Amino acid sequence: MVQKASAALTDMLQQAIAREIQVSVQYMWQHIMAKGLESAEIADVFEDVAISEMKHAEKIAERLFYFDVIPTTKPDPIKVGGSLKEMLEADAAAEEEAIDLYKAIIKQAASEGDSTTRLLFEQILADEEAHRDHGAVRHARRVDVFDALDLPEQALEVRRAQALDLLRRRA
Repeated sequence: MVQKASAALTDMLQQAIAREIQVSVQYMWQHIMAKGLESAEIADVFEDVAISEMKHAEKIAERLFYFDVIPTTKPDPIKVGGSLKEMLEADAAAEEEAIDLYKAIIKQAASEGDSTTRLLFEQILADEEAHRDHGAVRHARRVDVFDALDLPEQALEVRRAQALDLLRRRA
């Protein structure tokens, strides 16, 4: 038997999958672009998050299909950014939007008695919060700190390398 969900919930799930497709492409392009930028060390972080977002899209698609709804294949607008700072700002905004949407989905699913969708989005929400707190977005804070120092570019690169080396040793 196929479980039914309200149009409100399935519309929200469609928004979620469109967002997950968007950010998976966004992070993957950033992964490729970061290799040529001054911060190649973040490329692996972008790639890891892109893969995580793809897995989220797959889980949401499976849930929509269970509800007998065809998942969208159209992403939300992709905002890659040009500089590393612009990339990280776009990512921070996307993660915050996801967190807000997923909290609303959890609330809607709970109101409909749909514990499976609620639990799925509680797991995805935890991942999104980790992306915000521990992933690429965390690097945005470092970029802001370095930019605020207003050092000559060469000194900035030396400081950035020293800070990243210190972070690696602590990890």
